Amino acid sequence: MPLSSFPINIQEQQGSEPLIKVGEPELDFDKIFEYGRNLFNIGPWLFENITRSLWERFVRYVIIEDPIAFEKVSHRSLLYLGNHQVQVESMLFPLLTQVLTQRRIVTIADADHRTGWIGALNDIVYSHPGINYPKNTAISSIILTRRHQILRATGHRKSDCQSMK
Repeated sequence: MPLSSFPINIQEQQGSEPLIKVGEPELDFDKIFEYGRNLFNIGPWLFENITRSLWERFVRYVIIEDPIAFEKVSHRSLLYLGNHQVQVESMLFPLLTQVLTQRRIVTIADADHRTGWIGALNDIVYSHPGINYPKNTAISSIILTRRHQILRATGHRKSDCQSMK
């Protein structure tokens, strides 16, 4: 669990071995926020409190099933696919993945997120003075255009393609 710390409590016992208790793993927010501060060239700020609250609510810890395989591919271009249940994954996953890979992650998510609470939060974050992070609009446009070309080439009508936006 690469983004976790394991709290250890050692209690001295008179006349016997010390009692050692290992607590539940917890996300290492110092490591996560250090990456974000370096990425945005900014000190502690409000967004850290918001993301900390969301991670505490929705993410207990991060497990990499095959760390060797992950390390082999984590330094090249990748496409991560996820089945999102709520909008929050579109924000939390890329932030944690960037810390693990030390590479920028561009998120492509449902356009409805722009008008939901996650879109409002993103607008606040990216309007903060000094935050200069690539917007996804150009990439999303390229992907949607290519998807429509493929659908049309396979016999889908123009109206079918527009309804999939």
